[in-house]
Amino acid sequence: MVIYIGTPFRYALNPHLVGFNEIDKKTREIKIIRGTVSEQAVDVGRNYLVSDMLSKTEDENDVWMFFIDDDVLLPTDVLDLFLKALEENPNTLVFYGDYALKKRTYKSAHCYKNKKVVTVAMGCTFIHKKIFLELIDERVASFGVNPKEDYRWFICDSEKSNVGEDTYFTELLRKIDVKPKLIEDLTGIHVDFSKKAAFGPRSLVRNGKIRFDKSYIYSIEKETSPIYFDIIEHEIEVTQHFFKKMSKHGKISVLTPKRFKTTPIISRLYLNDMRGQYNIEMLSILKMPRDKARNFLVQEALDFNSDYIVFLDDDNIVPFDFIQQLLDTNEPIIGLNYSLKKPYYESAHLMSNGKQYPIPTDSKGLVSVNRCFALGASLIKREVFEKIGFPWFQEWTDDNKLESHQTFEDGTKISYTDDAFFTKRAIDAGYTPKVLSNIHSAHIDFQTFRVYGHPDIIDQKTARLKNIVSIKWALSEENNRELIV
Repeated sequence: MVIYIGTPFRYALNPHLVGFNEIDKKTREIKIIRGTVSEQAVDVGRNYLVSDMLSKTEDENDVWMFFIDDDVLLPTDVLDLFLKALEENPNTLVFYGDYALKKRTYKSAHCYKNKKVVTVAMGCTFIHKKIFLELIDERVASFGVNPKEDYRWFICDSEKSNVGEDTYFTELLRKIDVKPKLIEDLTGIHVDFSKKAAFGPRSLVRNGKIRFDKSYIYSIEKETSPIYFDIIEHEIEVTQHFFKKMSKHGKISVLTPKRFKTTPIISRLYLNDMRGQYNIEMLSILKMPRDKARNFLVQEALDFNSDYIVFLDDDNIVPFDFIQQLLDTNEPIIGLNYSLKKPYYESAHLMSNGKQYPIPTDSKGLVSVNRCFALGASLIKREVFEKIGFPWFQEWTDDNKLESHQTFEDGTKISYTDDAFFTKRAIDAGYTPKVLSNIHSAHIDFQTFRVYGHPDIIDQKTARLKNIVSIKWALSEENNRELIV
């Protein structure tokens, strides 16, 4: 058997030069031919590689083209998986493995309709030499190609949307009645090396890291790849995270009342990238008192017919999946736990049962908050605002102070802030705000660049974030350097 490994490189110097250094070391009667082409359009590159394979295997019968793209990482036993599939399906001439599109939630790069593949993505395919020869011999005419001239098996049709070389070649296979076969256990990772973003199912990519052991480095060249060693040591961190599909949850407005015009961070969370899975509108406002800003933004969100209001203050750093975690509770008023800006941890949320106190440090799960629900990282259903009625937020300042505290029925008094005002209005309307007590976010003082939060995420001695990917995700690259040890 001969396997021609063909890789069309996108760039002249690709950061990982598909090396297969960790290919299974067992002796096998397979002749491996390596073929690469760089700085060519992907369809041109594939055609060149096929022609090269045909010219180098003129006298060989059992020949397979193995297309492995330079941004697809595969397990080291990929050839074993292929040989096993071939043994089980000896008459099949086209096999393919699965990998993800470069999107925020795992979705196969292959296109399916009615559970049948209609387009096979070429990034991980095994195609018998007979296929390419038959396409020439049958004089298959597609998109005006003249078979008497240099034959092209792959064409990207720039005049038709989504008609790439993958679609074109799959159409050719249908015309000669060839059905590709999925290798069930062969799943790879799709990597965007310019963004350090990994794409794949949760079993392989999760929480900002590629979850590889040494069986998943097949496509990495040790000598040429700066990320090779990171993968081996489980240290490669990427900006990509995976979310459950959120289309059923409705529209979400993320509101940020900014304190300063030049606030260095808005806890942006890559929310622009999340819009494909979350129906999100992002709204912020400058130079307005916080209570007025919240009222204004909520009214805007309601006018946008939002189903959920998310408050994300510009001094909060939240976990990457905080929206998902809050939605999963299905609570009408739900928030994350975060600290006051004090040199020791003290939850910003306040409870009362005859005595007023913050959420205990060791709390787990949902905790009811009946005195002050801190709004900085919270999700509230539309119905709450509709039932409470305007104004939703109000606070007393030195300029307009009528009362410095509001008093509850049990005699408890609390500073009159927009958070406390909303909490009392919500309770009076029959709601009980709740907090995911063991899911913490960080609170930043941008005057001093000190970070405050629970000991699980903040080093209390240095006042810096610990090395936690799910928390760091909300920071801009610039602030990573200043805030992270």
